[in-house]
Amino acid sequence: MDAIQTVIVPVDFSEASSAAAEAGLGLARRLGVPLRVLHAVPPMVVMSPGGIAVPSDTWSSLLDGARQKLAECVEALSGRGVEVASALRETASATAIEDEVAEHPSPLVVMSPHGRGRLERLMLGSVTERTVRRATCPVLVVKGDAGWVANGPETILVATDFSDQAAHAADLARELAVALGARLEVAHAFQGPMESFRAYGVNPAMDFVTKLQREAATAVEQSVARLDQGGVSVQGRVVEGPAASAIAERAAAAHADLIVMGTHGHTGLVHLALGSVAERTLREADVSVLVVPKPR
Repeated sequence: MDAIQTVIVPVDFSEASSAAAEAGLGLARRLGVPLRVLHAVPPMVVMSPGGIAVPSDTWSSLLDGARQKLAECVEALSGRGVEVASALRETASATAIEDEVAEHPSPLVVMSPHGRGRLERLMLGSVTERTVRRATCPVLVVKGDAGWVANGPETILVATDFSDQAAHAADLARELAVALGARLEVAHAFQGPMESFRAYGVNPAMDFVTKLQREAATAVEQSVARLDQGGVSVQGRVVEGPAASAIAERAAAAHADLIVMGTHGHTGLVHLALGSVAERTLREADVSVLVVPKPR
């Protein structure tokens, strides 16, 4: 699969990152690509009035411990049909991920939504959030039961707002569906302008709203036709409500194993604003989400 040639899994040795590593291994095996396990050790300064740096011998011991934990992680993943390598970087976690991505062709980052001590339903971990925002490659955030990786997903839900970015994400979803033997469902979340009008005491005519709904349905049909080129079953659906909630609810109703969506489309730049549709979907969905950035 040309679109993905390397799987990179950042680990912090927490239970959540171990689950992501297993998912990354499964995807690498099914796609026939190598797996790289990444751990970052950020520079440390002891909190004190003077900001004292960690002594060099203590730092060396810390790095030795990190190397040992990383070696144990690689050993647990090795011998299972995938070429596994590792990297230890002495820098902040998000920076380490960016640097690792820059050194490998067509990578896919697979990571947990949070690390140690994070509440998944309430917030994204800061590393995951930054990685998704600044991503130059697809990022799979593993949530819920990732058992679908071993046998392949049955259904992949593709969220679209009909932007070029959404089309790019849909193309990758189609490649994955073909490679993994899944069916595709293209979903567009329609939220009519009623609330905006009602804020000014105006109720829009129903024929106007109906026209918008029909246009959305036609656009979904066109998206389905573009993706339905053989080798995969494709269906489309318009769902109503705020985009993130509607997509998360549709994924649950369709028993989708994976949601695929762009980082930004008609809703603005994810790099500039917290609370994008992609980020809200990551928070609200119970299933894994693959976030696809704009091609460069």
